[in-house]
Amino acid sequence: LLSGEAGLLFDRMLQAIGLSREAVYLAPLSVVRPATGQLDETAAAACAGLARHHVALAGPAKLLVLGDAACKA
Repeated sequence: LLSGEAGLLFDRMLQAIGLSREAVYLAPLSVVRPATGQLDETAAAACAGLARHHVALAGPAKLLVLGDAACKA
């Protein structure tokens, strides 16, 4: 997750708030990238339910959601 230029930016953003990549747990909304680059509504709804369950199991003290699709989920 978050490699290349986006990964470097993410690492710098974490550093700005006093964290490192090793101190955070990253989880994607979807484990696969659709050919179109975006999930359709049905897939997004299914992924949203799985993501909420994942967060409930992980029980984080803080949660940072990145991206339009993840925020809508």
